[in-house]
Amino acid sequence: PRRDLIRTIEMVCDGRYSISVRLLGLLDDAEMSDRIARLDSRERVVLRLVVNGLRRTDLLMGFPGPADIKRELTRALKKLQQPGIEMGRTDVGLPEPAPQTRAAPFPGFATLCDDVSERIAILGAGKIGEALVAGLLSSGEHSPADIIASDRREERLSEISERFGIGTTQDNVESVRHGSLLVIAVKPQDIGELLGEVGSSISKEQTIVSVAAGITTSAIERRIDAPAAVVRVMPNAPMTVHEGIAGLAPGSHATEDDLALAERLLGCVGSTVRVPEHTMDAVTAVSGSGPAYFALLAESMIEAGILLGLSRDISTDLVVQTMFGTAKMLRDEKMHPVELREAVTSPGGTTIAAIRELEQAGVRAAFLNAITAALERSKELAEADTD
Repeated sequence: PRRDLIRTIEMVCDGRYSISVRLLGLLDDAEMSDRIARLDSRERVVLRLVVNGLRRTDLLMGFPGPADIKRELTRALKKLQQPGIEMGRTDVGLPEPAPQTRAAPFPGFATLCDDVSERIAILGAGKIGEALVAGLLSSGEHSPADIIASDRREERLSEISERFGIGTTQDNVESVRHGSLLVIAVKPQDIGELLGEVGSSISKEQTIVSVAAGITTSAIERRIDAPAAVVRVMPNAPMTVHEGIAGLAPGSHATEDDLALAERLLGCVGSTVRVPEHTMDAVTAVSGSGPAYFALLAESMIEAGILLGLSRDISTDLVVQTMFGTAKMLRDEKMHPVELREAVTSPGGTTIAAIRELEQAGVRAAFLNAITAALERSKELAEADTD
């Protein structure tokens, strides 16, 4: 089986096709199922980690070479020594960062997990908190001993501790005392209670990164005793698969170092952009709620495929890969959306006929109105919290 694993990796890395397509296709290839089935649980985890690491390199930085493959395999083997990784699992989702010597794929992309030496306390162990834990550990710069998470749900803490091997507690004050970087990852409606509990325990030397939607930095600063630095962050759902983007805005006490620290933290699960805080409602409306817009579009296109006689599975594959490939063209090739649309649209062809129907139905105006409505609702929620 060990030789099979090596041959498997060598085979899929031999050629000029996209490494992510070749690796992920391999895992679904019926001809390879028997070979993979013969691998022991430890080797299957190695293969999955190599797949995820190389796939992230491919998505962000281009086709990986032999040095990338060696690096990812080495990191995967090292990761098996960390507590909290279950040997029998083949769905371990801890993608690795690309080498930091390469150029960023687009302006504003944060340095991935660049030596965040601070001890980190994550207040709230929900999906966002878990995604940050996974990203920090996958960076290779952190051990589970660097991180503590707190949550009021004991069963959730047990799950996080078993999965990642980090420290957990139901005592938020204990969590605050552990870290120099505090991540507030509770729901917006719970932040008042949380800050009432820990506000007197936060010192001015600590940096607070808040991912609570709609909660302003000034609202947080008013509820803590010390003049600590606060950085407000608006992430989005793709951060749970390490492909998110987050807007960052500094509070009144935050310095350039505090912003850079927040960028490195969020860089573990995607990319970041700096914005003035008064535009955070727009960030929420565009990217925070954005995945739902794309999901609705995908749902509609899949249903259209079924209407036209395609099976649900085939229609789904066609739509999802089309969305994925289009996103890569816009990002990696730096194509303007109009340029891409015109490149696909032939005079008198099928695409222009479809676009005419969309324009007549007012789809463009509907998106403008919908995103504006999301912005207004975000402002309403923020004002309610201020009151």
